Amino acid sequence: MKFEKSKCYSAVDAEQIAVGSLVYVADNLATLQSVLKDPFAKALTVDKILPATSPKRFKLVGVLNPFALAYLVSSDTNARAYAAWQSGQDIECLDIDTGKWVDADSDDTDFVRSICRPKKTAFRPFKDTNELVSYFAEKISVRKSDIAMPLIWLRKAGNDSRQLITSFYDYGVEVGGMLYKMQELSGTFTFLDGTPCGVKE
Repeated sequence: MKFEKSKCYSAVDAEQIAVGSLVYVADNLATLQSVLKDPFAKALTVDKILPATSPKRFKLVGVLNPFALAYLVSSDTNARAYAAWQSGQDIECLDIDTGKWVDADSDDTDFVRSICRPKKTAFRPFKDTNELVSYFAEKISVRKSDIAMPLIWLRKAGNDSRQLITSFYDYGVEVGGMLYKMQELSGTFTFLDGTPCGVKE
């Protein structure tokens, strides 16, 4: 990724980054520039901006220590689109001239200055638990479906709680002590990578 000074923030202007934005972080400029060149580096979500009395103001979700510098990859409005792109999903951006959503060439997309979203794809709920387990086994490249069964973790929509499917029935599954039919599962959970609990049509 090409380094742009306008996307680099420090303790002086930290308030300009919204909570929920995706950033690369470091404690010095040289390290930050090397992180941007690393093809395996992943942007992290800003959890909070610490008070101005702190020299390291960028606190991230799931990271203990704050950082001094942040490089803005995606504002909070585009965080879902950037996360989808990182997990291999297609994204689309709003064409300001036509007002239409167009497929994005994600390698060249500016997630800070563009309005983007994960590309909408038609999914239907799984027909039954056999289809769910077979789909997940194929997704993680496991030959036997019964090996995949204890590995199916889901993320509840609207928050970041992760829950394991603990029981399988012909008509549904048990997640977090509650029974969900396939239709309910599809509307309530996604897989951990953000893909819907359903089959692409």
